[in-house]
Amino acid sequence: MGCWRRSGILAYDHNRKAGNPGDVIKHVGLIAALLSSDKTEHAFRFVDLFAGYAYNPIVDGNEWCEGIGRITTCSENSANLAVQLYLDWYLSRPSLVGGMYPGSSLVANDVLTYLGTGIELTLYDISEKPIRNLKRVYGTDKHSIHHRAGSLDDPEIALADFMFIDPPGIRSLRESTYPKLSDLIELAELPEMCQTLFWLPLTDSKTENSAAIQSLLQCGFDISRAVWANQSRMIGCFLAYKLSVAGKNQLRSAVEEAFEIARLGVLESSMVDHLDA
Repeated sequence: MGCWRRSGILAYDHNRKAGNPGDVIKHVGLIAALLSSDKTEHAFRFVDLFAGYAYNPIVDGNEWCEGIGRITTCSENSANLAVQLYLDWYLSRPSLVGGMYPGSSLVANDVLTYLGTGIELTLYDISEKPIRNLKRVYGTDKHSIHHRAGSLDDPEIALADFMFIDPPGIRSLRESTYPKLSDLIELAELPEMCQTLFWLPLTDSKTENSAAIQSLLQCGFDISRAVWANQSRMIGCFLAYKLSVAGKNQLRSAVEEAFEIARLGVLESSMVDHLDA
């Protein structure tokens, strides 16, 4: 079973959205979760089901202005390790325009390199251009890069130490080509010993948001939710995760601080909250 079938789907391109508020929350959360991961005797097996590009160009006028652009204008430092690494690694340049913003696989690679562990990346994407980029950046000697959706039959998924799942959206009446959440949860539950992190957008449909969150809670995932807008199609995002107690606490602390330093709480309705399974 593929988690996102190729037929009838327009390729999703994250370039315009790279570095937006959702990426800030996503990548700070990913860093925090990986920092708390258990060490393994083998190379750490990181699986990304919607890998996209290893990095995206930062072009003037794109959505990064409302995300990382807000951070760079306030010269922040942080006592939170995950947030500080994010700032040091990706936002230390005086001008972002003309540079590159990392994809999630590159963030994971950077964290695991920082921890001094061996790394095996398994990356999936249905679009040809990101696959070419991923192969150019990582090569295929140590890593597995697949030009297709992930499947329950894939041994790399069954053996994953950490699985990251960040589709552009979930199938609904409005978005019939996106993957089904139930299929993604089925893939996430395949590995016996695996930490898992979902990133999903919060849309302007309260019914869709509530259904997705309740499904994940019922399957044992904890939730961190960030809301920063009230008059757009994407009003925020949420992370769903199965982590150690320390990992859960680190992720929640990091997300709260990232929300603050990116100045996402400008509206009265803005908030960060957490839900336990």
